[in-house]
Amino acid sequence: MIEILKPNREQEHRNKTTDLKVSLVEEASNEEVNIELAIREKYSMSQELALHRKKLMGVVEPSEWDEYTAYVQECIDKVREEGPTRNNR
Repeated sequence: MIEILKPNREQEHRNKTTDLKVSLVEEASNEEVNIELAIREKYSMSQELALHRKKLMGVVEPSEWDEYTAYVQECIDKVREEGPTRNNR
Protein backbone atom coordinates (compact mmCIF):
# COMPACT_ATOMS: atom_id res chain seq x y z
CA MET A 1 0.00 0.00 0.00
CA ILE A 2 1.28 3.47 -0.89
CA GLU A 3 1.04 6.10 1.82
CA ILE A 4 0.48 9.65 0.68
CA LEU A 5 2.23 12.13 2.94
CA LYS A 6 0.62 15.47 3.51
CA PRO A 7 2.90 18.48 3.97
CA ASN A 8 3.20 19.68 7.54
CA ARG A 9 2.27 23.23 8.56
CA GLU A 10 5.83 24.49 8.18
CA GLN A 11 6.06 23.15 4.63
CA GLU A 12 2.65 24.60 3.78
CA HIS A 13 3.83 27.99 5.09
CA ARG A 14 7.01 27.78 2.99
CA ASN A 15 4.95 26.87 -0.07
CA LYS A 16 2.62 29.82 0.47
CA THR A 17 5.57 32.15 1.02
CA THR A 18 7.22 30.92 -2.17
CA ASP A 19 3.96 31.36 -4.07
CA LEU A 20 3.66 34.90 -2.71
CA LYS A 21 7.21 35.74 -3.76
CA VAL A 22 6.62 34.34 -7.24
CA SER A 23 3.38 36.30 -7.48
CA LEU A 24 5.14 39.50 -6.45
CA VAL A 25 7.86 38.99 -9.03
CA GLU A 26 5.36 38.28 -11.78
CA GLU A 27 3.12 41.24 -11.01
CA ALA A 28 5.52 43.94 -9.88
CA SER A 29 8.30 45.91 -11.47
CA ASN A 30 11.89 45.24 -10.45
CA GLU A 31 11.88 48.44 -8.42
CA GLU A 32 8.75 47.42 -6.52
CA VAL A 33 10.18 43.95 -5.84
CA ASN A 34 13.44 45.43 -4.63
CA ILE A 35 11.62 47.81 -2.30
CA GLU A 36 9.57 44.89 -0.96
CA LEU A 37 12.74 42.84 -0.36
CA ALA A 38 14.39 45.75 1.43
CA ILE A 39 11.38 46.23 3.72
CA ARG A 40 11.34 42.48 4.51
CA GLU A 41 14.89 42.79 5.88
CA LYS A 42 13.35 44.46 8.94
CA TYR A 43 9.58 43.81 8.84
CA SER A 44 7.84 40.56 7.97
CA MET A 45 4.64 40.77 5.96
CA SER A 46 2.69 39.95 9.13
CA GLN A 47 4.40 42.71 11.10
CA GLU A 48 3.75 45.22 8.35
CA LEU A 49 0.09 44.28 8.04
CA ALA A 50 -0.31 44.44 11.81
CA LEU A 51 1.08 47.99 11.82
CA HIS A 52 -1.36 49.00 9.09
CA ARG A 53 -4.29 47.44 10.97
CA LYS A 54 -3.28 49.26 14.14
CA LYS A 55 -2.98 52.51 12.18
CA LEU A 56 -6.47 52.05 10.71
CA MET A 57 -7.87 51.34 14.18
CA GLY A 58 -6.06 54.37 15.61
CA VAL A 59 -4.13 52.35 18.19
CA VAL A 60 -0.60 52.45 16.79
CA GLU A 61 1.96 54.37 18.79
CA PRO A 62 3.03 57.46 16.82
CA SER A 63 6.72 56.64 17.37
CA GLU A 64 6.19 53.09 16.07
CA TRP A 65 4.41 54.36 12.94
CA ASP A 66 7.02 57.08 12.38
CA GLU A 67 9.84 54.53 12.66
CA TYR A 68 8.11 52.24 10.16
CA THR A 69 7.37 54.95 7.60
CA ALA A 70 10.90 56.37 7.88
CA TYR A 71 12.32 52.89 7.26
CA VAL A 72 10.07 52.35 4.24
CA GLN A 73 11.17 55.70 2.81
CA GLU A 74 14.83 54.75 3.41
CA CYS A 75 14.22 51.52 1.49
CA ILE A 76 12.60 53.39 -1.40
CA ASP A 77 15.44 55.90 -1.56
CA LYS A 78 18.12 53.19 -1.31
CA VAL A 79 16.58 51.08 -4.08
CA ARG A 80 16.20 54.08 -6.37
CA GLU A 81 19.83 55.09 -5.74
CA GLU A 82 21.10 51.56 -6.41
CA GLY A 83 19.12 51.16 -9.60
CA PRO A 84 17.82 47.94 -11.17
CA THR A 85 20.67 45.59 -10.17
CA ARG A 86 19.71 45.07 -6.52
CA ASN A 87 17.86 41.75 -6.85
CA ASN A 88 20.72 40.14 -8.78
CA ARG A 89 22.82 39.73 -5.64
